[in-house]
Amino acid sequence: MKIYRWTTSSILLISVVLGLAISSSATTYQYSDLIHVSGLHQVEDDFYAFANDIKIDGTITGDLIGGSTRTTIKGNILGSANLVGQSADHIGSITGSLRFLGDRLAIGGRVGGSILAAGRQIVLNQGSVVERDVTLAAGDISLDGNILGKVDCRAGMITITGQIGGDVHLKADKILVAPPAVIRGDLVYIAEREDQLTVEPGVTVIGTTSWRLPEAKENGESHVARDIAYRIASILAAFFFGVIVISLFKAYAEESFTQLQRRFTVAVAAGLLGMLALLLAVLVLVLSLIGTLLGSILLSGDQAVVGVALLVLSILLIPITSFITVAGAVVFYTGKIIIGLVIGFLILKPLRREAAPLSKLSLLLGLVVISGACALPYVGFIIFLLTGLIGAGAIILGIHNCRRG
Repeated sequence: MKIYRWTTSSILLISVVLGLAISSSATTYQYSDLIHVSGLHQVEDDFYAFANDIKIDGTITGDLIGGSTRTTIKGNILGSANLVGQSADHIGSITGSLRFLGDRLAIGGRVGGSILAAGRQIVLNQGSVVERDVTLAAGDISLDGNILGKVDCRAGMITITGQIGGDVHLKADKILVAPPAVIRGDLVYIAEREDQLTVEPGVTVIGTTSWRLPEAKENGESHVARDIAYRIASILAAFFFGVIVISLFKAYAEESFTQLQRRFTVAVAAGLLGMLALLLAVLVLVLSLIGTLLGSILLSGDQAVVGVALLVLSILLIPITSFITVAGAVVFYTGKIIIGLVIGFLILKPLRREAAPLSKLSLLLGLVVISGACALPYVGFIIFLLTGLIGAGAIILGIHNCRRG
């Protein structure tokens, strides 16, 4: 069953992370095994909550950013809710939008904004109201509430028995629309077969109902055209970038070219070490970003000293690891330029004895060969990684030799 779409999940995850990263002068942090905002309690700002169990019975005047095994919202959130966890139940009122990433989401209350969610099971129960659009990706989706805006769902199984005020776009293995469902806009569904949609008698669809094949089958030729255009653009971009690099750093380019030809195995080893260093820098950068969040949380508790130390260390490491990450990515990309120069030179040398090692023709020819090899099924991605890794190793050796000289 086609349950998740990585693009939707990634967008949702980025949205939640960005929400967690936003800092405000009016923010409340709380970390505990159980966090309970009682019906008599009101949080006067944004509320960052991390616990095994979060219960909101009172009022939060700002946004709720929560990470927990289980979240239950029975009270009022005057801002938006951004939730990550195993399950979430909302039977209260959210003035803003609701964003969720986890296993199960059940909604029985009101959402004044839109909903963006991904999980295994998502249910909008009877009596729920969503005043704007709904975008969902899950294994099983059930829409039994009242949605005033548009609906866009991707799932294995989709069941609609509620009211939807806008257009409905569905992509699923099986779709059931049953009474007393009312769809005031168009119903468009994407499926392998037309009969994967069942609309029972008693359902009202005011707009048109249309079936489409999955895009890969419907627009196969346009996919090929886009892929060719993308590869041509990539080759030209790499070519112009290589011309600029050679013009600015000709001595380093020549030495890297020489090192790749004379010390190929050493270049491979240097590339592997460089890749490990880059991965380590990325890992430390991610941990540092998490450290700033945890340090901020600890500042408001009994571990304030630990929080300060964690913030100092994290803030110190972020610019260092960011620089190493960006520099490593540039070297990895430039490695393809060096490999392209060598391949193009080896092709042209038997045809033109006067062929120059760093000629523009050699570069363009080599990049075309690399692009074609990277387009091969199964092995293309491996070739892409190897060209960047080996070329980066040659650049590392070239820089080392030039500086030593």
